[in-house]
Amino acid sequence: IGNSFSDDGMEHLAEILVGEGYTDFILGNLYYGGCSMDGHKGRIESGAEQYDFRVNTGSGWSSSKRSIQYGLDYAEWDIVTIQQVSGQSGIPESYGNMQYIIDYVRKTVDPFVKIHFHMTWAYQSTSGHADFPKYDRNQMTMYNAIINTTQKLVVGNWNVEGILPSGTAIHGSCGVCSCILRYGTGSSSASHS
Repeated sequence: IGNSFSDDGMEHLAEILVGEGYTDFILGNLYYGGCSMDGHKGRIESGAEQYDFRVNTGSGWSSSKRSIQYGLDYAEWDIVTIQQVSGQSGIPESYGNMQYIIDYVRKTVDPFVKIHFHMTWAYQSTSGHADFPKYDRNQMTMYNAIINTTQKLVVGNWNVEGILPSGTAIHGSCGVCSCILRYGTGSSSASHS
């Protein structure tokens, strides 16, 4: 359940799976550009068929306009990912509806479905994105805010079984720094090098 960042994160996943020999899989992406957790909650409540529901079983992506309910009912999903819109990813107060979305997914799919959090990445330093001023138009400020928010609200949250650390992967691939999220029994920390 995401937006352009989930779209980016899944674009080549089927190719990778096929390349590794997997043939029996279904990937689904409920995409609504620029959608925040608040927006997802509103669309859950309204049942609006406003999402591009993209599906791939190894032979390319198909797309149709659907609701979150439709996408969650489409298959017996093993993992459902959620994410915050990029501009609010580093603002802890914007995650107020995260538990609502998790509860809805578990009620709709299966009480034991694995929920993973897809962490977004910071904007490039020259970005003109309307939300970049929230981070003083500074990539490191935004990156650190995303890391700190993820640490505070996601790492160690028993409702979230995994994190897709795209934010650290993208940031680390840029050569600026690397951050490894470590989580486990009772403790978590972020280390920068």
